[in-house]
Amino acid sequence: MAGYDVVVLGGGSAGCVLAARLSEDTDRSVCLIEAGPDYGPYAEGRWPADLLNANEPVAVSHDWGIEGGWPSWRARVLGGCSAHNSCLVVWGPPADYDEWGEAGNPGWSHAALDPYRRRCEQALRVRPSRVEDLDPFNRAGLEAATELGLPLLEDFDDPQATQGAAAIKVNAVGAVRWNAAFAYLDPARARPNLTIRADTLVDRLHLEGSRVTGVIVRVDGQEVEVAADRVVVAAGAYGSPAVLLRSGLGPAEELVAASIQVRAELPGVGRNLVDHPALEVWRRPAAGMLAATDTHYAADPARAWSRIRAQSQRCPVDRWDLHIAMFVDESDLDEPPFVSGERFPVLNVMALKPESRGRVRISSADPEALPVVEHGFLTDPDGHDVAVLVDGVRLTRRLAGTKALSRLCEGEVAPGLDLDEGELAEYARRWVGGDWHPVGTCKMGPETDAEAVVDHNGCVYGFDNLFVADASVMPTIPGANIHLPVLAVAERMAEGLRHR
Repeated sequence: MAGYDVVVLGGGSAGCVLAARLSEDTDRSVCLIEAGPDYGPYAEGRWPADLLNANEPVAVSHDWGIEGGWPSWRARVLGGCSAHNSCLVVWGPPADYDEWGEAGNPGWSHAALDPYRRRCEQALRVRPSRVEDLDPFNRAGLEAATELGLPLLEDFDDPQATQGAAAIKVNAVGAVRWNAAFAYLDPARARPNLTIRADTLVDRLHLEGSRVTGVIVRVDGQEVEVAADRVVVAAGAYGSPAVLLRSGLGPAEELVAASIQVRAELPGVGRNLVDHPALEVWRRPAAGMLAATDTHYAADPARAWSRIRAQSQRCPVDRWDLHIAMFVDESDLDEPPFVSGERFPVLNVMALKPESRGRVRISSADPEALPVVEHGFLTDPDGHDVAVLVDGVRLTRRLAGTKALSRLCEGEVAPGLDLDEGELAEYARRWVGGDWHPVGTCKMGPETDAEAVVDHNGCVYGFDNLFVADASVMPTIPGANIHLPVLAVAERMAEGLRHR
């Protein structure tokens, strides 16, 4: 394959931003490499229906998966997670971004990122959800929150309110999921200096001393090298560390165990994994609730969702650390009290600022082998994360007791009101899941931080033309669905790269 000035590895949300912004300079040749398919511009009408329908989150037809056969909710397709996610546009507390700069990353703060956030919202055609488009459960959730005295927010991201509920913003045009490929690549596709190579699996980097000279990829089972003056890794919090590890960059003991030559000792690669732990509270539907929900979606409403935010007993006074979402879900368990295929209204509790950390590693140098993801949910030694989730469960019970929700939901199926405090905590540890918001595995930080993988410009320590620019560089997780923060990080990183 031909060589390029910049090669971007990964055509997900961040990769789409990077390729589009870097190719705005007509003197720079840019190649975007994506393992999955490219269905072309939205206007050509070739995208699968499940990836377009924002009222059917989350589509899993293009899911990568993770070891053990579980879905990863990261999509192997141009646009990445933005092509199959829930279309929720949330930002979170300003203090969550200020702490990045406070951790030794100059130039990173809420004030510095906010202009990029607004640019992203414009590109994604972000709009507010309309209350009339909310399904019955989500609309009742807003009413239930106000019954409890929580304010009804005009803007869910209002930094002045630490608690409240709102119909939140979405990146959907009507009921069409407006993904990052539509937002960023469609306007750029005609540029002669931009090449998009889909169905191309990244294997490893070609390293010579302190420089990257190219990327080894697989196309139709054949190994091919793409020459590059600069490489930007944007394969996400699972994929980016895997690329670095296969290239010999990471903890020496892990590389040796996987029979990979150590090219640079970077202990932080794959470490510091953090995601939002979540716990589902299942309730019985009242008579007519499921039918009303089906009737609502049969009318093909525009995408809309509401959400409640709140503070646990452990939350700092200037921010919030709980989200409550409402949806109807189908059980895949066939053990009491569940019947497989039975549908229930669910109140999902999400802890926004967890202290637990996990890691991502690889079992071999084979790029087809899925990364091994050890989430580490609820493993923090002082029980902070469990306590926050239990506070969230208590809030769902207060919500369920309101007039608004008691018309739609009846008794609690699980965890169950008969559990005492200790049993509820144990239930949380058994059934905790993630909200598929992984970050932190190529942590940005000063060179004095033993777990830092990149500096504040995204440059990998020890290399002068290798960068990472996606969710994996976030040193801590913001209290929000991470799609918008990831795009803002990529916008800011792209601007820095344009001037190097």
